[in-house]
Amino acid sequence: MMNMVAGVAAARQFVTHRNKLNMWLFVRIAPELYLMELVIDEEGHISQTRLRVQDVFVMIDSPTRILTQWNRNNQPVGDSSSLLVGFLGQVASNFGNFPVLYENWTQGPEQYKNNVYVNTIQANFVVNDEKHKQYILGSLGKKWKDKRCRLFDKYHNWELSVEENIQNHPPIHSTGSLGYFCALQTKR
Repeated sequence: MMNMVAGVAAARQFVTHRNKLNMWLFVRIAPELYLMELVIDEEGHISQTRLRVQDVFVMIDSPTRILTQWNRNNQPVGDSSSLLVGFLGQVASNFGNFPVLYENWTQGPEQYKNNVYVNTIQANFVVNDEKHKQYILGSLGKKWKDKRCRLFDKYHNWELSVEENIQNHPPIHSTGSLGYFCALQTKR
């Protein structure tokens, strides 16, 4: 039996059943978070729609873009900030966009960063201000570094040599880029 629990967003559906103690339980199913966003199409018409971070990737080829709200400190605010930050996290996690072989974010080529900003971020979000670009690239850099560190922690064994660690590379990375990455980390 599907029920909606009072006070819970309509996007979250719950199923009810009794446990062994004859108590009613409310179990959430399909916990997808939808955000109500303002979008603008190529003709300039603004409408409101429900979106998830995954939906933004589908919109890449669409002329529709998400309107973002920013505060005086040039930080995204409102529901659009959650969508933007989640999207940036997914983009930064794609090492095809930003390879792991650089020791830090500033050493990565600017052409990679500008390409992602123009073809991925601006294709989906209304961001045209230089201060917004600084925030977005800074956020991408932090998320890239965090993902890179998690990747290193998962696959690097301090008891093995660099060559042995290179053989233990994740399947999505070439041995060359991960070998360089392991060599950089073992210098420290």
